[in-house]
Amino acid sequence: IVNWLSIPTGVGEVIYKIVSIAVDVEKTPFITVTRVIGIVLLAVVAVRQWWLARNGGPDAVRRAAIVLFAVAVLSPAILPWYLTWSLVLAAALPWRRPALVAMVGAAVWLVLVAYPSGESALYDWLYVLGAAAISVLAAVSLVRPDPLRLGRQPRPPAPSRQPEGQNAIA
Repeated sequence: IVNWLSIPTGVGEVIYKIVSIAVDVEKTPFITVTRVIGIVLLAVVAVRQWWLARNGGPDAVRRAAIVLFAVAVLSPAILPWYLTWSLVLAAALPWRRPALVAMVGAAVWLVLVAYPSGESALYDWLYVLGAAAISVLAAVSLVRPDPLRLGRQPRPPAPSRQPEGQNAIA
């Protein structure tokens, strides 16, 4: 799997594109080197978070969520829903409303940008735009109940006024 969601793979691709402007080289070494650097960086992040979380408690849960996020973005290969792994633990943490809205929108988008078959939909721009619209709707619904106003009651019809002295029933 080679996609830009993996930070090391994306960095390797960018470096390759820049270098290939001037020199005819193969892409594989660039991606391999940046992926190895990503794994080393992941190990550093994981060990540091583990060390800082050794006292346990809610801080340990937060740090475990950080490590799961780092596993997703620093691994050599990634699929969009890998980024939601850390949200399972992060859901147990206190969130400020703006951060929660952003995370819900991002999580819904990440889950939707893959077809049910597991294939990436990132290259189907119309589908990605639809996924983005649904993600925004999910995020907005946290702060505005019924943002599409689907549950509003229709207004009762205004009573018709009859001129005085005329009977409404003929």
